[in-house]
Amino acid sequence: MQGGFGRVVWFPTFDADNHVKHFKDAPEAIKVLGADGKVLPAVRDVLKICAEQKLVVHTGHLSPTEALASSRPVAILASTGLVVTHAQFEVVNMTLEQMKKAASMGAKLELCAMGTLMGPEAHLEWMRHWRRVKIEETVAAVKDVGAQNFILATDLGQTGNPSPADGLQLFVTDLMHASPDVFGRSVDDEEVAILYKERGLEALVLKNHVVSTADRAWFARKHVAGLKVFGGIV
Repeated sequence: MQGGFGRVVWFPTFDADNHVKHFKDAPEAIKVLGADGKVLPAVRDVLKICAEQKLVVHTGHLSPTEALASSRPVAILASTGLVVTHAQFEVVNMTLEQMKKAASMGAKLELCAMGTLMGPEAHLEWMRHWRRVKIEETVAAVKDVGAQNFILATDLGQTGNPSPADGLQLFVTDLMHASPDVFGRSVDDEEVAILYKERGLEALVLKNHVVSTADRAWFARKHVAGLKVFGGIV
């Protein structure tokens, strides 16, 4: 394999067998498992190449069962990593227990901003056929499965939708208002700090409009080594 820009390989999305059967688009499509429930030899060959080239594998629109089955050879081959693509979207829709199992096998779980924009009241017609992922669901998953097991993404960029940069900012704003606070918040300071460090960020500012956050910043620095955390009143 030549070139230095390829870093990710995706399993099928709209052509995945799970996708077309879920939305009744076709009788069947691209499969990754055989009738015995085991990963097909051709899929193993692809995963082996990914491991050799240190490529990250995304599960696309595989079902939870298919994604978990595909995680096993990835773990065995010690590839760069495996990501469960938008784990909460309707077509994947992993349960918390399935997320925990994937995480225990070394996979990261992708959370996407577009999930919160979908549903019957979505501004674009094609998004109304997908269930809306409530921000409370995402917060619950982060708390239960562990912040270190997730990555944040958007799945945005389509005409009529926010740009990926704007979508990520909105998503982070909804997720990262941290507790403790005078108002109810979704996650606490340590969970936010872990997510920041996992993503390779160097610093975090814990802001508050009412009280100083210097003590909270000290706590986060103590429990998440190597991350600069600042506090104050904004």
